[in-house]
Amino acid sequence: MPDAAFAAGAKPNLGSCTDGARKKTPMRSTSMQQQNANWLAKIGPRELELLLRVVFYPSSQPILIVDDERHCLDASYGAGTLLGLSREQIVVRGIDDFAAPGCQPEMERLWPAFLKTGEQEGALPLIDSTGTAREVGYIASGSVLPGRHLLVLHDSTAREKSDDPVRAPDRVPSWVKDAALLLLNAAGQVVIWYAGAERIYGYKSEQAVGRDLSFVYPGQNPHNATLQQELTRAAAAGRFGGQGWHHRKDGSRFWTDALTVALKDGRQQLQGFARVVRDFSDRHKADQKLRQKGEPAKPRLVRADAVGVVSGEFDKITAVSDTFLAMVGHSHDDLVAGRPYWPDLTPAKYSLRDDRAHEEGLIHGASTPYEKEYIHKDGSRVRVLVTRAVLSLSPFRWTTFVQDLTEREEEEIEEEAAVAKHTFEEIVGDSAPLRRVPGSARSRRPMRPC
Repeated sequence: MPDAAFAAGAKPNLGSCTDGARKKTPMRSTSMQQQNANWLAKIGPRELELLLRVVFYPSSQPILIVDDERHCLDASYGAGTLLGLSREQIVVRGIDDFAAPGCQPEMERLWPAFLKTGEQEGALPLIDSTGTAREVGYIASGSVLPGRHLLVLHDSTAREKSDDPVRAPDRVPSWVKDAALLLLNAAGQVVIWYAGAERIYGYKSEQAVGRDLSFVYPGQNPHNATLQQELTRAAAAGRFGGQGWHHRKDGSRFWTDALTVALKDGRQQLQGFARVVRDFSDRHKADQKLRQKGEPAKPRLVRADAVGVVSGEFDKITAVSDTFLAMVGHSHDDLVAGRPYWPDLTPAKYSLRDDRAHEEGLIHGASTPYEKEYIHKDGSRVRVLVTRAVLSLSPFRWTTFVQDLTEREEEEIEEEAAVAKHTFEEIVGDSAPLRRVPGSARSRRPMRPC
């Protein structure tokens, strides 16, 4: 299989040269293609693995990335919530460490079958950090990269009620079940087509490698405008994210979320592209339903003189402003040290909003401002307006800008109370029954003569 050959160091055929120009001698052209192949073989898988982690790590859905020996290589926010551990605490363990006593024989039976078929669903009793056992369902998708597998968990008892139309407690959304990871050369031809791409698109690796990626684009014109526009923008900006329709082998179409990263050598010469594609059909349907209900309320404008800033790499906070510390009541040293764990500052019911903000940041560089809450150190909730920005993918760095809405809410409450009081008095007027209510403003009026 091409996947295995690539993992073993075989040199894929890259098609045309980086700049598309014909060389004077075939020998020189072949030599440059070979150098390009060697470079992609070394750099490509590493960049794809980084993309895989960047896409899934902030998800509220419990997700584990595991290797062939069942060691955890990465974990999402949701996995930390489910297991009661931080991402750092999870990745030093194997999934067997979370299984209830007596499950080892079942794990030993199921795992070889999964590695053979590449897909598996079921349920196992898992133990969280408190020692509590619970039955947790799982969906496993194999070899999204060589020796890298997705294990998506779902536990309906561990999640607050969601306002997402497609995120029912017992349903795993399509965009976290699997991922199509692939490498393209600089001309947009497929170099590597991993197992997740086979499952999502329906084309086997040997049917995709060497072809221009436009074969998955519906209604593509002969000049390949849509794909080339995406690759051109990725080459210019370093990355490009977007959503749109793609076609499967069976002719059906599905809504995709694709993130493409330009791969350049030390001289900043374009060598190819790393791409991750997810099936966002469920999300697209949900967004359409929301649009049919009407446009969401625009975020409130607040004063710009009280903005808290938090920056980090993956789930590690690297810098935090005093303004944000005052909002949540924690010290700088505690937050940087992971006390509390950064995701735990957000109530679970806002996790889907954070997921969407992260995805929007990957595509556009920053999210639209949205309202949520943070949990103060004393247990109270702080209403805030948040904007999230993605600074870089390698390493993954982000910044969150936070504006406190608490004072604005108090002002609005006072205004609403004043309006309500005025309206009430206008409606009631000189009602005789109201005048007889002890303590009312009307009851304190002097009696008028008959």
